[in-house]
Amino acid sequence: MAVEENWVCVQCKPSKEAFANVNFLAQGFETFLPYVSEYKLRNGKMTWVKSVMFKRYLFVKCNPDTNFTTIRSTLGVANYIQFNGEPALIPVSEIQRIQAICDEANCYQIVAENFEEGDEVEIVTGPYQGLAAIFKTYSSADQRVILLMEFMEGISVPTEIALDEIRRLDSD
Repeated sequence: MAVEENWVCVQCKPSKEAFANVNFLAQGFETFLPYVSEYKLRNGKMTWVKSVMFKRYLFVKCNPDTNFTTIRSTLGVANYIQFNGEPALIPVSEIQRIQAICDEANCYQIVAENFEEGDEVEIVTGPYQGLAAIFKTYSSADQRVILLMEFMEGISVPTEIALDEIRRLDSD
């Protein structure tokens, strides 16, 4: 008879997800610590930034014989998620769904557009929604860009806007 395995969600101490993960692995547990990698604006330059997908959480595979005192007392762990005093078990299929979107390094890559000066863009949200503009540069402010918007015929005005409020116009 097969042993039913599930996963439990472990709450880690602040910024201790990787530390707790190493400690679980040293104890022989199977773990899953997913990351997300985003192309973000940092110090005026676009760069890949990797961070934990679920801040302060990781997943540990368990079976009916798992000693949850061991899980809770693992270095880097604050507690594990419970309902009515019992471990909140996550079916294997749910973890597999998250694993399916991650690469072999357990990282999900968020693909963002990289704009260059002169690119035609459309503003997709906010007060200028639906208007076209020309990408000028990335702003020194985090996650913002400077666009040239034509307000009157022949007059382009620099306008600062959030990076996530624009998309590249398709060149037909």
